[in-house]
Amino acid sequence: MIILRQKIYSKFTSSLGGAVKGAGYGAGIGAAVMPGWKLAALAGKYKLAAGIAGTGALIGGIAGAKSGWDSGKSKWEYDHDPKVRERIDKEKSKRIKKAIENNREFDEALAKNLNYSSWQALAKKIPVPAEFLKYVRFYKDIWSKKIGLWYSSMDQEKIDDAYEVPEFKQYFPIPIDPKTVENWWNMEDDDELLCLCLATYNEAGDDGWLCYSPNTEKYGVDTPDYSESLKKTLMVDLKKLDDTLSDKQIEMIKKFNNKINTIL
Repeated sequence: MIILRQKIYSKFTSSLGGAVKGAGYGAGIGAAVMPGWKLAALAGKYKLAAGIAGTGALIGGIAGAKSGWDSGKSKWEYDHDPKVRERIDKEKSKRIKKAIENNREFDEALAKNLNYSSWQALAKKIPVPAEFLKYVRFYKDIWSKKIGLWYSSMDQEKIDDAYEVPEFKQYFPIPIDPKTVENWWNMEDDDELLCLCLATYNEAGDDGWLCYSPNTEKYGVDTPDYSESLKKTLMVDLKKLDDTLSDKQIEMIKKFNNKINTIL
C-alpha cells in the first residue's frame, strides 16, 4: 500500500509541476495535494486534481531543514572539536529559528483565510457536522489569535533540530478551505467511502487530516474510525505531550482542552 501511494503521489505531483500541498499565501494558498486515500481515487483524474485549491504548507522551508549532521562530519568531531561544535550549533539554531518563522507564517495565513459564513454555506450542501461549525467559529473568533503566542513561547533549548519544532496546528487542527472540502467530497464515486476532510494537523502532503464519515458518524485522523465524538477527537492527551513543549505551550493546550470541553 505504501509503495502504491508513493507511485501515485509521485505521478500526481509531477503532473502539477512538482507542487506539494501549498506554495504560497492568500488566495493562492495550497495548490495541490490531498490525503493519501484520495490520491488512489484520483488515478486518471490528474487534470481535475490540478485545478483544486487545497490547503498545505511550505514543504521546502520545513523539510529542507531536516539536515542533521553536515556531510563528512562525524559525532566524534562534534564532541571533540570546539570549532566544529560551534559551527554546527549555530547552523542548527538558525534552522530552528527559520522553521519557527515558517510555521508561524503558514499557520497565520491559514487562519486568516478562515470564513465562518463559507462553512455555513457548505453545510447546506454537504453533511458538515453542526458541532464542527461551532469549532470553526471558536477557532476564527478566539483560538487563531493565539498562534503568535504559541511560536513566541517556543523553548529552543528543548528542540534538537528544525523538524522537531511543534506546530500550532499539530495540537489545534486548523479548519481548511470549505471549497477544498467540497471538491474532495465530490471526487469520491463510492458512497460507502464518502468522507469529509475538515482540518489539517501538519504540513505533510498526504496525511494529518481531521476526517469525518457521514455514514458511520465517526471522526478520525486521516481515516474516520476513531470516535463518534468531535470533542474526544480534538482533546489533547495531556499524558502524551511532546517533551519539546514549553511550559507556556502546555498551559495553552490545557486551556484549549477546557474550551473544547465547554463548547462541544
